[in-house]
Amino acid sequence: MAAATLLGFCLRNQVEKLIDYKLLKTAAPTPVPDDPTYEPSRDVSVVVPTIDTSDNFVDSLESWLAADPLEIIIVTTPDQVFRVQSLLRSVKATDLIDLTKRVTIHFVKDANKRQQMAKGAEKARGRIICFADDDVIWPSPRFLKSILACFENPKVGAAGGRQRPHVPADRRDPAVITPWEVAGVRRLSGDNGDQAAVQALEGDSFVLTGRTALYRVEIVRDDTRFTAAFLNDTWGLDILGFAPPRPLNSGDDVFCTRWVQDHGWEVAVQADDDAVLLAHIHRDARFASQMVRWWRNTMRAHLRAVFVNGRVWDDWRALRKITLDFLFRPLITCLFLYAWVSSLFEAPKITFFVTLIYIFDILLDLARFLIQHPYCAHHFWAVILADYSYLVLDVYAWFTLGDLGWLTRETPSAEECWDKLVDEIEGYAERETNL
Repeated sequence: MAAATLLGFCLRNQVEKLIDYKLLKTAAPTPVPDDPTYEPSRDVSVVVPTIDTSDNFVDSLESWLAADPLEIIIVTTPDQVFRVQSLLRSVKATDLIDLTKRVTIHFVKDANKRQQMAKGAEKARGRIICFADDDVIWPSPRFLKSILACFENPKVGAAGGRQRPHVPADRRDPAVITPWEVAGVRRLSGDNGDQAAVQALEGDSFVLTGRTALYRVEIVRDDTRFTAAFLNDTWGLDILGFAPPRPLNSGDDVFCTRWVQDHGWEVAVQADDDAVLLAHIHRDARFASQMVRWWRNTMRAHLRAVFVNGRVWDDWRALRKITLDFLFRPLITCLFLYAWVSSLFEAPKITFFVTLIYIFDILLDLARFLIQHPYCAHHFWAVILADYSYLVLDVYAWFTLGDLGWLTRETPSAEECWDKLVDEIEGYAERETNL
């Protein structure tokens, strides 16, 4: 019985890979029309919530300007305004005209991404609102134009592109790159395939990446129900049962995607090469914290999809592939390990054969990845750990489901905030004097 179960797991794994491969072959880009309904310079308002803005923001801003949006709305906190203004001064001189015409800065009282997004949407003038993280880069000037093609379908309410890791040239060195970066490169490389397969499977996407996503303005600004629900989204469940609901700050991408789908709209992912964004990767243990946050948000989304709105029940394939496999993966993993150990004594030859198949798949996948990213070879073990991090993350996320922290941000004291604000003001005054 154990050997048969083990063979069943192996067969299922191979069939899944074959199905995904065929589905990926069917995933074609949405063509960009010659006379599009939407134009970036006329219709797209880019909303960028930012806090503790890094120097890389300048590179990101220049790439957004190159995509020619109607406007760029930066939303931060009062103590960060001078910091953002100082970074704007570093933008290339050729973009200064665009800056004065297209870039505006607004702020909210407290650092809260959802409040910042809502503030930006409120100020937007375009028919399409693009929410973007402050560290993403759009390498193609046709980035917005490519994704806007998805909105030629009147049923599409939100759309996004694919992600690739942003690894600067000086980090593409085996002696320099950290294991955390290697793991991040691996995770982003794998997500593209998963998302494209799901898109081809059900003509939809479970979650649009929060790094950059486009929404119709009538959904995220004009519908007051959305704003109220978005700002008052709560979670009150953990492994011990129900707890007093607390506000959710992270998971904005999950909420937005779910809202769009629950209200009769479709979600699209543009598979065109122009619709690829470059995502920043943490170089230290913050990546692990980021992974935990993603896992919790995804788990909450799956639980809501099954027990609250029930949308996934309409398609058993999506239910099995997306939701049940994720929620019950710890149990499935335990069953697999039990079958493997039992089969080792019951039918060692079969166990050895199945183990070889799994090892071959792992090595083949690893080789493909390292050919694409040779600078990751020194930390190849980080690639394997990233692939099997779910063994720990699945269980940890279940037991910490009620933890709503952002994890990758430090919470400064009031005194630290004041000192930082004073330093920014003094620095700004000094720059004005020098000018």
